[in-house]
Amino acid sequence: MQRNSNHGVGRYNMGGGAMDAQHHPAPPVHTPTLASTLASASPEQQRVMLGEQLFPLVDRVAERENVGKVTGMLLEMDQTEVLHLIESPEALKKKVAEAMEVLRSSPSNAAAGDRSA
Repeated sequence: MQRNSNHGVGRYNMGGGAMDAQHHPAPPVHTPTLASTLASASPEQQRVMLGEQLFPLVDRVAERENVGKVTGMLLEMDQTEVLHLIESPEALKKKVAEAMEVLRSSPSNAAAGDRSA
């Protein structure tokens, strides 16, 4: 008769978050849960939810001033690919590196650098 069996699990997950973040760079929402939540959301809500999961992960590997731009670039990808990036730190690092290269070689980025100099 354990009516509150899920209650104890919830408390454990809350307390273990910091340790999990050190050992596993996974986002706080597990991808299967995120995927099912996305299925019932509008396209705009989906983009926001994915962005909220992706931004802190990109922040760990991208140059600070480009985190928002890189996150936006990644959000233009297919939703399935974005979910894969959230699950796979190595795949995310590769895509972030590609996005950073695009930003570095972008004529508008070079012009912005000229204006600030």
